[in-house]
Amino acid sequence: AIDWRTIITLSGLMMLTKGVELSGYFDVLGRKMVRRFATERKLALFMVFSAALLSTFLTNDVALFIVVPLTLTLRKLCEIPVTRLIIFEALAVNAGSLLTPIGNPQNILLWGRSGLSFTAFTGQMAPLALAIVASLLAVGWFAFPNKSLQYYSGTTGPQWQPRLVWSCLGLYIVFLIALELNQALAGALLVACGFLFLARRVLVNVDWTLLLVFMAMFIDVHLLIQLPVLQNVLHSVGGLSQPGLWLTAIGLSQVI
Repeated sequence: AIDWRTIITLSGLMMLTKGVELSGYFDVLGRKMVRRFATERKLALFMVFSAALLSTFLTNDVALFIVVPLTLTLRKLCEIPVTRLIIFEALAVNAGSLLTPIGNPQNILLWGRSGLSFTAFTGQMAPLALAIVASLLAVGWFAFPNKSLQYYSGTTGPQWQPRLVWSCLGLYIVFLIALELNQALAGALLVACGFLFLARRVLVNVDWTLLLVFMAMFIDVHLLIQLPVLQNVLHSVGGLSQPGLWLTAIGLSQVI
């Protein structure tokens, strides 16, 4: 019932993201960003685009684990509408995650079943993903005013660990190669071993309960589709037209 490739892929991505978070690089990045953008609109659009971009290779859930803490860091440095910006970031990670096979758990599952290469899958999804991201940026242009940012003074410089950041980057490349070679478990084990020697606290601080939630969802769905009433429904779904299947999938995604 459980798609272990999806679970293993998510575990690797969560370890890598937690490594970057614990390195302290988010605080450094936040300070660099606020000095490069003079207006609220420019900063907000950059954050929205960054959220969409991160979700293409870190999954939408994991991307939010990065951009939301970064946004909260920005609030300490300048005056920004945090709630509105986080809402746009949540929309952005869902839009951007459409693009690649590892953009979200659904894509990971579909990629494993499709037999397509990484680039072929991305090419199929590119038109829709790019159109939605462009639309979101257009709406964001009007949602955030073009007013100058007000900076707060008196904050001390953050401490961070460059060695851990570069190690995460190297392990991420190794993990991607392992996924492309259909060796997800080996890639995740290499990432785990890397952190075991480099920074064990990364493994301790990963939210492993989130993986348990995904596993429970797989089991629940598997048990549900075994019910006789749903078996009949699923047989009838197989006879739907392509637009009908599309609309059915949209409807089911709101409850499952």
